[in-house]
Amino acid sequence: MMIKAVNAQKLGFAALFACIIIALLVLGSLIYFIFSNGISSFSWTFFTDIPRKSMTAGGVGPAIIGTIYLVLGSIIVSVPHGSESGDESPHSTNSPDWAERWPRPK
Repeated sequence: MMIKAVNAQKLGFAALFACIIIALLVLGSLIYFIFSNGISSFSWTFFTDIPRKSMTAGGVGPAIIGTIYLVLGSIIVSVPHGSESGDESPHSTNSPDWAERWPRPK
């Protein structure tokens, strides 16, 4: 028996939605567990202090700042490149002959 395309799509979306809900429940329970058991030992100095004693004591402040710099640098490089790529797609009106034969999305 053949499944109609519409029914197969609905079944796929239902499975995808179920997977998303399960993943969110697991993530939410992990976050709840971490915060409920660890909020009493929360300290701002851990997040803002520099490492000491050969990185066995102190905080992770420089690592957080480095991560922020890395993400901002990636955004600065990738956003202009991505927007230019989108502007110069092969489906534009001034496309060469080979681009006219390229399959277009339906």
